[in-house]
Amino acid sequence: MSLSRRAALVASLIFALPALAETAASHKAHKEPARQEQAAPAATTTAAPAPAATPAQPAPAPVAPHTLPKPAPSPFAGLAGVKHGPAAIAIEGQATLSLPPGYLFVPQPDAARILQSSGGTGGEGVTGVIATEGEPHWLAILRFEKSGFVKDDEAKTWDADAMLKSMREGIEEDNPDRVKRGFSAWEVKGWVEKPAYDAKNHRLVWSALITDKGEQDGSVNYNTYVLGREGYVSLNLVAGNNSINKYKGDARTLLAATTFQNGKRYSDFNATTDHIAEFGIAALIGGVAAKKVGLLAMAGVFLLKMWKVTALAVVGIGAGVRKFFSRA
Repeated sequence: MSLSRRAALVASLIFALPALAETAASHKAHKEPARQEQAAPAATTTAAPAPAATPAQPAPAPVAPHTLPKPAPSPFAGLAGVKHGPAAIAIEGQATLSLPPGYLFVPQPDAARILQSSGGTGGEGVTGVIATEGEPHWLAILRFEKSGFVKDDEAKTWDADAMLKSMREGIEEDNPDRVKRGFSAWEVKGWVEKPAYDAKNHRLVWSALITDKGEQDGSVNYNTYVLGREGYVSLNLVAGNNSINKYKGDARTLLAATTFQNGKRYSDFNATTDHIAEFGIAALIGGVAAKKVGLLAMAGVFLLKMWKVTALAVVGIGAGVRKFFSRA
């Protein structure tokens, strides 16, 4: 082959190489999927096994509804005129007690009968008695004493020990009358809470332990007062000495809920026209109070334990109240 012919053949091959390469690549692309289809195993669909049947469960037994025990009814609930909180209790045209929910108020004359049966007299000025709803564990005696304006200067300098001595003397003076009426003589053991006076709100609190003579256990009289223009409101709570700490809050709640009407407040006092009491605030504590303003006569001090031996049927208060007092 001549040199010129060889050169022409090489040139034709060079020009044909790109077309041949493109053709080969196309052929390979068509054959590759076929190989993959042959190599891939056929997909098989296997159904999931059905879950085993759950055996039927017996229906749960019906559960009886939980019933809370009903609170014991108050022995005072059936008395005439009883008011249940919330209620406004008028106090002798002088003040108002906003009786909170959970408390009840027994007015006169049943209040006097309750106090008389407990060794007190129910005295003039007693508005009524207060207790909790349900079975009561204490009683509070509510009254207004129209003593005149009681000066409170003594509260700044009073002597608690001297007042305790005066109280004991006053109780001793009252004991013959108690014995004459068929009740035990009393004695004062000591302070449960020493006298404390809130000069801003004109409120006094004090408490003493009083027992039958010769006994250690007795009742506590938690005495609270609010001073007004023409006198004072006293609200004295009586409970057993082992439980009084639980009920101090009740006494203070009732005290805080007691307010004098406009014109009757301590701050409304007019030195030119108003009557001033013959005694100061210290007389509301102890024996002087017993002689001057009838602390014992007002039934602000009486023993809970006396309720055990009292025949309330005589004063006609009712079977429910008799049952309560018999187990006090």
